[in-house]
Amino acid sequence: MFRFVLKITMFRFVIVVMFMLRSCVTSTRLEDIANDTSCTLSPAQDGPSKDAYALFHRLFGVDSNYERLVRPPEMLTSVMLNLTLVQIVQVNEKEQNMMTSTWPGAQWLDTRLSWNMSEFNISILRVPPRKIWLPDINLVNNVDSKYDVSFYCNVLISYDGTVDWIPPSLYKSSCAIDVRYFPYDIQTCKLTFVTWAHDADSVFLTPAHDEALYDPAYGAYYRSTEWGIIDIRSISHEWRLPGTEYLYSAVTYEFQLYRKPLFYEVTILIPVVMMTVLSLLSFYLPSDCCSNSDLFRLWF
Repeated sequence: MFRFVLKITMFRFVIVVMFMLRSCVTSTRLEDIANDTSCTLSPAQDGPSKDAYALFHRLFGVDSNYERLVRPPEMLTSVMLNLTLVQIVQVNEKEQNMMTSTWPGAQWLDTRLSWNMSEFNISILRVPPRKIWLPDINLVNNVDSKYDVSFYCNVLISYDGTVDWIPPSLYKSSCAIDVRYFPYDIQTCKLTFVTWAHDADSVFLTPAHDEALYDPAYGAYYRSTEWGIIDIRSISHEWRLPGTEYLYSAVTYEFQLYRKPLFYEVTILIPVVMMTVLSLLSFYLPSDCCSNSDLFRLWF
């Protein structure tokens, strides 16, 4: 019994010593890593990283006069919208809405963010969108509680002050669907983007193209198995907020969609036509030819 207790005690002592040695080695490694500056981003590095570091602190540092809550100093800020359609996710006839996956790109000019390329050897600076002023563009006919974009990706700032922002978004918009000619119906759904707080005299929206981009050749568009696209055209117009006298700039993308009827033809139309023809042909059979149960077995 005494030997057993002694073995247990020695075993515990060895475990404690090993644990203490491991802790000492780990702490020593952490101190070495903390003191090692070879893996950290230092402003003293050469090349584009050094210029980007210096330019970033010049535009957004403590000594900078840039205020992201204030609109660019131009009298009228023109924002070009470029909608890229990724996929028509769903068209819900019952709830009267359409869900689309898009890239709503926006481009505008902010001269406060320009720099001289002879001083900084870079032409494009990538910064988080929370650092700069963003146009308050929202989807008017949104039926979802999420009015924000899906992901706040970085913005691209050119040396002349041109800002490009292409965040991915999943929109769920209202759409009046008429199923009178189902399954050969054509539906028209719209996406209307409006500057929510700035009127048309401050921020003006213009479409970059006459239609949204949805060409599969770009590698971004995925065809829907149920809906096809006839045309997507863009319309620039003014929109009035109900109950106010202010006019807001707006861009509407009008989707003309047609339903692909093959699935419904195979599962609904063809079986119904066959049953109708068989029912009509049954009247040409003699009354004493066979019973109803025999006809049922003959058909099925």
